[in-house]
Amino acid sequence: MRTLKKVPVTVEFVSDINIDDLKPNIMYIRKDKMYLTHLCFCEDKCFVNLPISTLTIDGVSKQSDDKGCSWDVEIKNEKITVKPSILNHPCECHYIITNGIANIV
Repeated sequence: MRTLKKVPVTVEFVSDINIDDLKPNIMYIRKDKMYLTHLCFCEDKCFVNLPISTLTIDGVSKQSDDKGCSWDVEIKNEKITVKPSILNHPCECHYIITNGIANIV
């Protein structure tokens, strides 16, 4: 895969999410519900809501009770990594978030 663009991203922990308040390049995490929410990196900035399987913050991990979750999120030194990559439908935007950088491929 070839990187088309690199975008720095930050993390915010929230207790609730209002879609109208989402800002570009911010990954919002609801720890109580184990979701990662953000605006896609496509031109339309569509809404993305991912269930988190494992959330690790500075070495301390929390597992989701939902066994159908697919994404692992690690935050180390305030930088986020998400595994596996994210392929957003229907826009087909594909990106990899590593150490606080979204690599659009």
